[in-house]
Amino acid sequence: MRLLTPATPEVSLSVHRFRSRCRTLGVLALSDRAFAHDSARRWWTLEHSRAWPTAVVAVLVVAAILVTATVVRLPNLVTIPVFTDEMEEVARGLAILRDGDLPLTNVDPYIGPLWNYVLAGAFWFFGPSPGLPRALVFGAGVLTVLATYVLGRFLFGRFVGMLAATLLGFSAVHTAVNSHVAWSNCVTPLFTTAGLAILARSLRDDRPRLLLPTGLLLGLAFHTHPTAVPVLIGAAVAALVHRREWLRGPWPLLAFVGAATVNVNLVVYNLMTGGRTLSYAVEIQQSYVRETDATASYGVRLMNLMLGLARGLGGVLDQRTTLAGYLGEPLLLIAVGLTTLGLVLTVRHRIWLPILVVGATVLILPLANPKYDPILNGRYLAPILPICLVWMAVALSWLSQQPLISSRRLRFGGRDPIAYWPGLALAVTLATSLIAGSLGSLDRYYQHVRENARTGERILEVARTARVLGPMAQPVVLDERLDKLALGPGAGITLRVLRTTLELEGIQTVEMWLGEERPQNVHAGQLVVLAARSKPRFTAEAVTGLGLRSANGGRAKPHSQASLYGVYRFGPAALSAQRSR
Repeated sequence: MRLLTPATPEVSLSVHRFRSRCRTLGVLALSDRAFAHDSARRWWTLEHSRAWPTAVVAVLVVAAILVTATVVRLPNLVTIPVFTDEMEEVARGLAILRDGDLPLTNVDPYIGPLWNYVLAGAFWFFGPSPGLPRALVFGAGVLTVLATYVLGRFLFGRFVGMLAATLLGFSAVHTAVNSHVAWSNCVTPLFTTAGLAILARSLRDDRPRLLLPTGLLLGLAFHTHPTAVPVLIGAAVAALVHRREWLRGPWPLLAFVGAATVNVNLVVYNLMTGGRTLSYAVEIQQSYVRETDATASYGVRLMNLMLGLARGLGGVLDQRTTLAGYLGEPLLLIAVGLTTLGLVLTVRHRIWLPILVVGATVLILPLANPKYDPILNGRYLAPILPICLVWMAVALSWLSQQPLISSRRLRFGGRDPIAYWPGLALAVTLATSLIAGSLGSLDRYYQHVRENARTGERILEVARTARVLGPMAQPVVLDERLDKLALGPGAGITLRVLRTTLELEGIQTVEMWLGEERPQNVHAGQLVVLAARSKPRFTAEAVTGLGLRSANGGRAKPHSQASLYGVYRFGPAALSAQRSR
């Protein structure tokens, strides 16, 4: 990043000293003493006009990065991963719009209702549709790429910001989870990254007034999910370390008030329910422990966190049976090496903000959560993913500026250009390997999901069939047994996903316990979604006893157990009675 030279000689000298201290890393960092506001004013001088093309190029490059991130995230947006319990959050947003509900919390009472109200507003503006919630989280994912650039720029300069944004733009985990699944938790990184970026600017330029928007954004991050708590702790400690004198002013208190204000609904809810947020969080934490390993120690959870973070940074979505299998993964080793190098360089330069935020997250999260597998559970580590990618970008920038060989060729300005080529080539090779490997891992994940028929396509097909068949097929009958069937590991309950999806399409539904006798209050041609029974024979008997036909009106072929459910239509009542005899 090229610093603009102010008009006065005194400030010009301070800029020269500042750049001298930073040149050892080859990147721009937080200064030990930021410039005063008046002396840092930029005037339209010759030096300013020369720096303008750099800003223009930066804007164009960042725009290209955002377009690329958009292209990476668009494929399989609605169908992969298969719909999760995100649909319960979507249903609450739909209830706000249609029924006038005013919830104080999300479905889980330790999460605020912001995401539900955002969904309700989007449904009101665009109209309800199954793909709209994921389109919103997709937009939040792309904005997080932009926020990562801003964070990297304020900490280390434009070049590092661009590299970090590029790495996040191609991130397999951030694409498949935080940009595809419409959970409130998936938008948490947008608020944490934006809040940390403003805090970095505040610390760098000695502008305590920026603590207020920082508090608001980090408060919203906590509102979307409590995994932001360690980020808030780390940010507060970093502000104290860098700018202890700010405690004498009003801005730290105003930042706290701002963070508390955006969460006042949670305070009111807990006063009304006797602290239900905390008790429910404990219940969820205990259920997580039962799902994994109830005997796992803190050290084991910490190791799982570090492995999950390394897999997320390297884009390693493929499962390995042993730890040794992951240690032999080149992408993981590259990511860990670059992150470690970037951390070391950051420590040497005494930039404590990212170190304290990541450190607090790594130490605190294992106390409450044992699950960190990148797919679906990778969202818990997503708030610190941009920071670690900034460290990787710092390492790549540093490598690209190291004279790795000695040459006796003609030197220009005291520098030997040939000596820097190997370092640049190494940095480009490592970055390219990470990007290509992440895209390859993402493609293999998509193929694996398709091969196992665990996409959301079948759910959407039910809605399309009901819409094509028209009013005669409605209300769609949903077998209550579907409430016992999940669409896959970590996926949503089939009944709830189908109900919400059909409601978003404006299709009426009715839930019934379907045995082997046709209910009295159904009519011929009515669409029915029948759950698979414990044995194929029982499913076939149910299809026959209920007098079902295929969705196109032909002879019904009983569905398999692996398919979880089948879509049929009720035949004529007389035919059903004849079959039952």
